[in-house]
Amino acid sequence: MTTTFHVQLTGLARTTANLESITTAADGAVWRSAAEVLRERTYATEGGVVRVRVDWDSLVMRDLSEERPVPFEVQVDDERAEADAGDAASFVSLFFFDAFLLLNLAVPGSFGGVLAILSGGGNRSSEVMLSARLFEYAWATATRNGGPVIEPLPLREVMAWYDSLQIGTQQVATTGVVKALFLLLHLARGEEDESLSILRLGQALEALAPETSASLGSFFELRNAIAHGTAPVLHPLADDSLDPRVDDESLALVNASDFAASVIVSALQTRIRAL
Repeated sequence: MTTTFHVQLTGLARTTANLESITTAADGAVWRSAAEVLRERTYATEGGVVRVRVDWDSLVMRDLSEERPVPFEVQVDDERAEADAGDAASFVSLFFFDAFLLLNLAVPGSFGGVLAILSGGGNRSSEVMLSARLFEYAWATATRNGGPVIEPLPLREVMAWYDSLQIGTQQVATTGVVKALFLLLHLARGEEDESLSILRLGQALEALAPETSASLGSFFELRNAIAHGTAPVLHPLADDSLDPRVDDESLALVNASDFAASVIVSALQTRIRAL
């Protein structure tokens, strides 16, 4: 059974400019590589194989400085004995979650936005929002502070490492690395919330590298204060024209979140390079 979806991606443009000299070339390279090595992913299930194919050409050829919506097509070939047309959209969404991690571990901040997924008949099947801000801020923070090490990696190497984890269609993480990856996906799914980010990033750090807890003492002190309710709580407006204390409290949350993200992305890239 073959199902074709029309997808429109909006919001792909980067949000920070201080890495432009690095990211312009790296983004172009990783998308050219994606057009070659990330055109298809195969998902093995108990009932058979499901293949998802994506034509990335419209993203490869776009002007990286433009913010216009980018349309492209996705094809799902369900080879299971009892193929269910209703499952096709789920496999498309899973493909984009995988692609999000793969591309952003290769070149942090290279892939994100809102993906409107429509069936062949033009009906909206689903919408996937994946923000790459965490990866982009992590890279900017590491570059600004002189570490930890984050750098562009070959997409093919990232894919080899990711596939070695054998995640497939699993929806429950049981190992430290996979827990960290799932937590990064959770953070990519919602609006920016620094307090929640610190809680999830703390979980990811402990799952990925519990030995780093001692060296990140100040981060975990803040995480614990948020978890236990002893940290200051900001008004939803967080308007410094109403209360100047907001600046210091907000900056502390942002800096802690960005630094923890840089440690996590660097730790994952270190594992990729070691494969």
